[in-house]
Amino acid sequence: MSFTIYIGHAFKRFNSTSQPDYSGWLETNAVWKNAKDLDSPTIELYLPDVSSPDWNYMYIPSQQAYYWITAITTVRANTWQVSGV
Repeated sequence: MSFTIYIGHAFKRFNSTSQPDYSGWLETNAVWKNAKDLDSPTIELYLPDVSSPDWNYMYIPSQQAYYWITAITTVRANTWQVSGV
């Protein structure tokens, strides 16, 4: 099952409770990778127009949650696995 996600850059301290404006971020669909872990999610993205992602923050509206991105891994051509906390 896919869901909407916003990924981009947040310019704030790690422990800040500030919620950044995600209106200029990339909006795309994602799927959960393995089990759905809301504390440290891992998702899979298919992005044909992205060659070298360098995001540091993501927002998942269906969970109303922001996450720092801890890892971005290439799965195959144009497919990325993104992990957060």
